[in-house]
Parts: sequence; structure tokens; C-alpha cells
Amino acid sequence: YDDLIKYDYDLNSIIDLFKNKPLDFNPGERYIYSNSGYVLLAFIIERISGMQYGTFLQKEIFNPLGLLNTGVDNNSEIIENRARGYMFNSSGSLSNADYVNMSIKIGGGSLFSTSEDLNTFIQSLLSKDLLVNTLNELPNFNEREGEPVFVASGRVQGFCHQITHRLNSNNTIMVLGNHYSNLALPISDDIYRIYSGKRYDIPQNYLAQEIEIPIEELKGYEGFYDFGFGPVRKLQIKGKSLTYGAKDQESSDKLIPIGENRFFYIQYWVILEFRNKSDGEYKTLDWVMGKSRYPAERLKN
Repeated sequence: YDDLIKYDYDLNSIIDLFKNKPLDFNPGERYIYSNSGYVLLAFIIERISGMQYGTFLQKEIFNPLGLLNTGVDNNSEIIENRARGYMFNSSGSLSNADYVNMSIKIGGGSLFSTSEDLNTFIQSLLSKDLLVNTLNELPNFNEREGEPVFVASGRVQGFCHQITHRLNSNNTIMVLGNHYSNLALPISDDIYRIYSGKRYDIPQNYLAQEIEIPIEELKGYEGFYDFGFGPVRKLQIKGKSLTYGAKDQESSDKLIPIGENRFFYIQYWVILEFRNKSDGEYKTLDWVMGKSRYPAERLKN
């Protein structure tokens, strides 16, 4: 994937990358977010409208709503005041984000915008002026501590965001970041709790908590872990550090140990926690992101 994102694509060539892949599950069984699904939606828009995806959005959404600072991103156009994207390296400092050709993100993450434009878009959805009635009748709201909300979050090389709209009070918490991490999520969650008068967590300096773990102990974390979606993850020792990457890729990122079974993954700003230790090996890996926890089971060798 790190190599694929460097090239220019049209919709047909992106679809060619995944159209013959096996399904993760049968349609209707469950739901998992997939960029590929949004590529297909962009393809459907182009086929039905007879317009390019970006042209359709500009004509039907951006122009009518007056979204003057929103559009489909590309690598050649000079956009005034466009933020530069950064990423954290393993030492904790910032560097320029890896190059990505935004054409591969079409439909699922290829737009640029501002907080003002995003708020205008949200309010237009709530006023029911933008969508036809049949779509307005299909709300998909989450619930947070008993309150109906809708949440949108994501990240792409150099950028991240989390948007939480509270329906009862009609206010929006919007965190936009020009760095490739999940930091927008805990920041947004804590702002939500502060605004709601609820308990919130003080941000921690995980780098200051780094400890040393002997190589022999690190071997208990090595192995392949399966989240049940996406690629199998590979944890292996390189030098004196435990690293995290995809099973079929050579590249991997250094993990920072901050406890006996806890590691800080600075590139994503998440915690990896290991549990269910047996015969010197951990059997379960938890990807801890804010208040959310995603388990992965260790595969047998």
C-alpha cells in the first residue's frame, strides 16, 4: 500500500486493485468501514451523472452551499493557505508526511475543507435542505452517554480529523489536525466531556514514561496478530526494539515500551496493550484509541 499511494489513478484503475479480492464477509452480515466501498460510490456517481466526481460535488453541493474553501484535492493545484501535513517519527519529533497521490483516495478521503465550510455542510444536512426526503428519513445516529450524536473521523497522510455533532444542543465539536495520527479523537472526546461537565482525562506525555524491556521479554510479544479485518499485523524485534507492521510488508514502526505489557505507538498516537499471557507469549493484542478498544488474536505459528 505504501508504494501504491504514490501513483496517479483513475477510478477504473483503483477498482482493478481490489475487484478480484475475496470478500471479508458476505453482504448484509456485518459492517466495517472500507475505502474501497467509497471508491465504488464515486464510480456510481460518475456513471449516473455523466460528470467527474469532483465536478459533480462542485455543482451539486459545494457551489449551492457556498463552500468556497472546499474541493477535491490533487497534487498539482496550488491552493492558497493549504496546510502542510506532518507525521510523528519514532523519536517523538515531527517530520514531513510521506507523499500520497490523492487520486487513490477519491470517494473516501480526497477532499480539502475548513472548519467553517464543514459547519455549513453539517447545518445544511440538519436543515434537510440538501438531501431528498427519502435520504432525510434514514438517520444513522450514534449515542454517547445517553445523548444522540453523529460522528465523523478519519486520517490521511499528514492530516486527521474528528467531528462530533450533538443533536440535542445543536453544537459541533470539530478537531482538524495537520498531522498523521489519531490525536484528534482523544482531544475531541475530552472537549466533549468538558463541555458536558463530565470527567475528562489529562493528556499524558507517553514519551516520558519509556522504560527498557530486555530482548528476552520482548520475544513474548513477537508474532502475527489478526484483528478480523484488514491485513494481519506482524510484531517483530529489530535491533533492541519491538516493531509493528503489516505481515507482507518489510517496513515497520518502532513501538515505545511504557509498561510491562503496554507500548506507545507514536505514529498513530495509540496504546497497544497485550494480555492473556501463556507459556511466555501474549495471546491477545488490544489497539487502544481513546475510549475505544480493538482486540487482535495471536495466530498460531
